[in-house]
Amino acid sequence: MLYHKQEGARGNWIKSKDLTDGMRAKLVSETLPQESVYEGKPRTQNVAKIRFEDREGVFNISINKTTINALIDAFGEDSKNWINYSLTIKTDRAQIAGKRVIVVYLLPEGYDLTDKERGYIAIVNPTKVVTSSEDSQVNNDEVNEDEIPF
Repeated sequence: MLYHKQEGARGNWIKSKDLTDGMRAKLVSETLPQESVYEGKPRTQNVAKIRFEDREGVFNISINKTTINALIDAFGEDSKNWINYSLTIKTDRAQIAGKRVIVVYLLPEGYDLTDKERGYIAIVNPTKVVTSSEDSQVNNDEVNEDEIPF
């Protein structure tokens, strides 16, 4: 049987309980997928190095898919392009696998955390017009009352 050496992210990990809404941070490395095990099941987590405005040092952070989608929207698909932009920390309590945890979101400048249909959360730029099969968002303050069907 052949075994392959596995290496995780080196360095200190930031704990979500140590973060508060409104903190400022910047990614200082590209984001890379890393294999890990959670409750005995293999999974992939997206890990980057992050620096916080009010803390010394650089920390590892696992970046969730909601944040990844926002970073792609703001800076493009290559995670090397996400480095050194100012991000705002937003935390939210959630139940994951029966356990209450603090979820950390990284919001690019001008983006907001919002609820979508069916209970999903998204990070969106409210100045952009988005059209998808699940939902659509139009930023237009003018409403033509003649076009309302009731």
